[in-house]
Amino acid sequence: MDRDWTAISGMPDMNPCLAGGSENLCYVIYTSGSTGKPKGVMIEHRSLINFVFCLQNEFRLSVNERMLQSSASSFDISIFELWWPLSAGASLVLMPLNDLQLPSRLFSCALEYQVSVMMIVPSLLSVLLNEGSFSNLHSLRLFFSAGEALDPQLARRFRKQSQAELINAYGPTETTVASAFWLCPSDNECSVVPIGRPLANTRLYVLDPHLQPVPVGVPGELYIGGEGLARGYWRRPEQTSERFLQDTFMPESMNARMYRTGDRVKYMEDGNLLFLGRFDNQIKLRGFRIELGEIEAILLEQPNIRQAVMALREDNPGDQRLVAYVVADREKFDIAALRRAMRTLLPEYMVPAAFVLLQALPLLPNGKVDRTTLPRPMYGNREKAFRAPSTPLEEIIADIWLEVLHLDNAGIDDNFFDAGGHSLLAVQLINRINREFDLVMTIRNLFETPTIEGLALTVLGLFAAENPE
Repeated sequence: MDRDWTAISGMPDMNPCLAGGSENLCYVIYTSGSTGKPKGVMIEHRSLINFVFCLQNEFRLSVNERMLQSSASSFDISIFELWWPLSAGASLVLMPLNDLQLPSRLFSCALEYQVSVMMIVPSLLSVLLNEGSFSNLHSLRLFFSAGEALDPQLARRFRKQSQAELINAYGPTETTVASAFWLCPSDNECSVVPIGRPLANTRLYVLDPHLQPVPVGVPGELYIGGEGLARGYWRRPEQTSERFLQDTFMPESMNARMYRTGDRVKYMEDGNLLFLGRFDNQIKLRGFRIELGEIEAILLEQPNIRQAVMALREDNPGDQRLVAYVVADREKFDIAALRRAMRTLLPEYMVPAAFVLLQALPLLPNGKVDRTTLPRPMYGNREKAFRAPSTPLEEIIADIWLEVLHLDNAGIDDNFFDAGGHSLLAVQLINRINREFDLVMTIRNLFETPTIEGLALTVLGLFAAENPE
């Protein structure tokens, strides 16, 4: 601005004579794309206003209540956390970015500020419930689960610890955060967790491949219409036309549209919708929507890779990890270099936890990849010679490391993320270390020193800082 001040100072100093309208663009949030390029979802003011008003009409947030911000601004849960409390005259409790994924800090902040409303993804909720602290959070009135499918067992665990209302929220980014809610009744055993019923001014259709409604109990694809629909994808007219279709169930004069979600659902007898999975190659992992094809496209751009397939595996209950299966042009292929390259090209939550080098991909008779026979990966492949823990401190950290990663052995030079670690497991590791040594270590410490030896030195440094001579 200093450089251009001469030109700027000659401009009018009055507010521009522009009137903002409900159809003006409000924000753009990027989601994963199958072509390897993220898509910018354009949300207009009218859609956000409808969403916020629906929340307030349904759940009545008072001026004395407080919402905890637990999501980064790149995740659309942050829209829920920011605009609902502020529009209702309530308060928003902001957490430092480095503390957002630390259960101990999240709970201490919620307790300190007597938070009454929270929205968290199920994978993080599972970690929080292991803390056993929800029973102490008496101020909590509403707990929203969103971003992933809520497992019935997880819902039951929450109900045992908290008297707060449990709400399962569903909705793609393209329909403004959430399109449906299900309130778990207090006397419900949560044998199934539906995605519920639509918000006001929202239409949910379950259709067959010919875009005709299916009967109750019959699976179909979910299409969403109404005020929450995005304008489309930023500078992606072809993809916009593919996903946003004419709503043929509304009068043609209304020029209404509906969004094709790709989600497989069915209507239950009580009128609630039940989520059954995806039709395409898209997944939800720790609250993030990921197109496996996007990662595959980037893998195929790397030197000497002939074929690549991504898979989401759950080899240990509750621990989902991305695994890359690659076929290379030569026998000696540098997996470590590939891993480093992917870390520079992808956000952390999309980097595969393991890379498996295959001679050929297993195929079905129709020529498609047989994903059911892809081998279980070996986590923790080392780039350096094995060095065992040699001090009591390293041994304690190694024991925690092995439990969190479900491994049989660990060297002090092993990299946590190369051994299959991801952000959620990082939260568990740091939380366990903090409890063991009564420290306040952060996720950043792990990213800076992702080895047992490095973490041991960090612990010693924190001890020295807290106990100066």
